[in-house]
Amino acid sequence: MKQTQRGQVMPVLLLVVLAVLIVAVVSYNSSRATVSKMELINAADGAAYSGALQTARSM
Repeated sequence: MKQTQRGQVMPVLLLVVLAVLIVAVVSYNSSRATVSKMELINAADGAAYSGALQTARSM
C-alpha cells in the first residue's frame, strides 16, 4: 500500500456516520412532534365531547 493512500476511507466513514446520526435525530424529533400533536388532538376531542355532553344533559 502506498503511503499516499492510507486513511482514504476515514473521511467517507465519518460522512456516513454523520448522515446516520442526522437521520436518527430527525426521526426522533419527528416522532416526538407527532406524539405531541396526537396528545393535543385527543385533549381537544375530550374537551369538545365534554362540552357537548354537558349541553345535551342541560336540555
